[in-house]
Amino acid sequence: MRHQLVNRAVRCKTVKHGGNRRRVPLERLEEGGAHSESPPDLLALNAALDRLEADDSSVAEVVRLRYFSGLTLEQVADVVGVGRTTISQWWKYGRAVLIARTRMRERVSSPMERPVPIECEKLIFLAVVDFAEPERSTKLREQCHGNAQLELSVRRLLKINDAQATGAGQSVPSMAAQDLEPAA
Repeated sequence: MRHQLVNRAVRCKTVKHGGNRRRVPLERLEEGGAHSESPPDLLALNAALDRLEADDSSVAEVVRLRYFSGLTLEQVADVVGVGRTTISQWWKYGRAVLIARTRMRERVSSPMERPVPIECEKLIFLAVVDFAEPERSTKLREQCHGNAQLELSVRRLLKINDAQATGAGQSVPSMAAQDLEPAA
């Protein structure tokens, strides 16, 4: 399914198939609101997911199963053979990473070029994600051992995760944050 969506997105970006034009529903034109939110940038999402796959294949698999297959956390846990709590944490982390990468339009091609080691970021995120403030901040500072760049990176992911959890996700350039909700 993922490959079909990505191939369609590539085809739709060609001049022959409309290039940068976008469809506007007739109802929007009648309302006078031709400026709707842009559709998800599946190419950016695919690139971010490929990088996540290189960084952490198990988290990428959870994201693929939730987003492209529309499985519930329980179903993903059964497929992957890991507990539901772990799958839930991996989903929170994977979703936050993808939103951060598509929002920032990072073009880092290999894990070696990352300023913060992905494993450190992941372990600290998973260690503090379920705590409430101010305990979360205290635990985060303890876990980062004075590494300000690592702390900032994890805080960014936590902020994205919190926004998604409360339904107040902000739009990502060329992709609405709700587009990282699983398929129905």
